Amino acid sequence: MLWFTVELSDEAIQCNEHVRLQENFERAWGLSGAPEEAAMYSGLGDGNTNKLYFSPGTESFFRHVLDACGAKPCDPPTVDEAGLLVGHDSARFALATSTANS
Repeated sequence: MLWFTVELSDEAIQCNEHVRLQENFERAWGLSGAPEEAAMYSGLGDGNTNKLYFSPGTESFFRHVLDACGAKPCDPPTVDEAGLLVGHDSARFALATSTANS
C-alpha cells in the first residue's frame, strides 16, 4: 500500500493551505468512521520544504483531494521526520513499526 506526500511552498503555508487540508482530512476521516489505518502527518522535507504525509488507509476516502493537491507516492516518513496531525495514537505505532521493518 502506498503512502502519499504533498509538498507545500512557503506561500501555500502563508495562505493556510495546510490548515484547510487538515480540516478537510479530519472531516473526511471522521465521516469515514475514523479508520485506524488512516492518518495525516506533517514534517519537513529536503531543503526544509513543508510536507504533509498520508498513510495508505487514507486513499479510500481522501484520494480525490490528494489527486487535486498533486500528491505523490512516497516512502513512509520516519517517526523523527513527521508528527501526527490527525489519526489514532496507534497510527504512530504503525509508523514506527513500518519504518523499523523496512
